[in-house]
Amino acid sequence: MPPAGCYVLFPTKSVHISLQTRRPIFDMMDLKPPELGRGKSRMPAKILVVDDHKAMRIALCDWLAGALPGCEVTAASTGEEAVCLSVEWLPTLIIMDLGLPGISGLEATRRIKAERPRCPVLILTIHEGELYRAEALASGASDYVPKRLMQSALLPTITALLDPSEDTSQRRASLLG
Repeated sequence: MPPAGCYVLFPTKSVHISLQTRRPIFDMMDLKPPELGRGKSRMPAKILVVDDHKAMRIALCDWLAGALPGCEVTAASTGEEAVCLSVEWLPTLIIMDLGLPGISGLEATRRIKAERPRCPVLILTIHEGELYRAEALASGASDYVPKRLMQSALLPTITALLDPSEDTSQRRASLLG
């Protein structure tokens, strides 16, 4: 019998979060990584995950490391940490939750974009209202994915943001409905 915990659905796998260890236990499945920068030599992507829920941070970081081989992934639990890491670690993509302790994900995005205007920030949140999306984009976010649509939209959005030369806008529009 698996240890007590909760299940979190991630694209192409379900993740069991152990309540004792707070570490994810993955149901491993084949993940097909996207082809980034076809035919080009590129630096490996560095992805910063910002979420105040520890289980979500750990699970998302582990999933990204498996889904995007060669990418470096690290995490922050607050907006302040995210701002510092964006300047010190220089990620190529930041995945940001909106509801954070201290400064919000919106304010963290504004500060990051002021320091690093070319660094894409992807908002990944439970909030689905158009007002949230509009505020996120106005704060400088590059894109917005509700957590409910993670399974279908997260990887294509990440791929598009890491390789903007690839035209994925029509495919993404159909995924986000």
